[in-house]
Amino acid sequence: LKQAIKNDRVANAYLFFGPEGSGSEGFAIEFVAMLNCQSHIGEPCGSCSACKKIKKLEYGNLELVYPIPRSSDQSSNSDPFRKFSEADIKDLQDMIAQKAENPYVKINIPKARHIPISFIREIKRKTYLRSQESGWKVIAIFDAHLMTTPAANAFLKILEEPPEKTTFILSTSNKDA
Repeated sequence: LKQAIKNDRVANAYLFFGPEGSGSEGFAIEFVAMLNCQSHIGEPCGSCSACKKIKKLEYGNLELVYPIPRSSDQSSNSDPFRKFSEADIKDLQDMIAQKAENPYVKINIPKARHIPISFIREIKRKTYLRSQESGWKVIAIFDAHLMTTPAANAFLKILEEPPEKTTFILSTSNKDA
């Protein structure tokens, strides 16, 4: 991965896999820092503004995708978080803050069993917006094996032709799914 960055040959997608707790999600976050570190030393410096924001999971060019509960509204164009209450949003923000503190912590929303197409379409929309930061735009999809079939099909369309300086990192404990 360091060679890919050094030679400016970053792929449009990567699959990080291993058993639950193996660190594939944490390494995905580390790779985001490797791609965007402003010190250009080949690994994250931890002190530039990009590294600090990525460590806090607050980097403008980083989008996280994870399983969420399926809404009773199956509209594929609706906001995937539309049915979340304020308390649900607060709990989700707390989980993301915990993941920022410890990348081995799972974002584990109760009753979350799938990554719905609405989430993928929202990410697709955000991916084509102008970047908020310089550097690489990265979409990290945790538990990628939990994408619904329509979500996976929608994802393939953007995966084939992503915008320039965009890469996807899929993390899974079930690479065959």
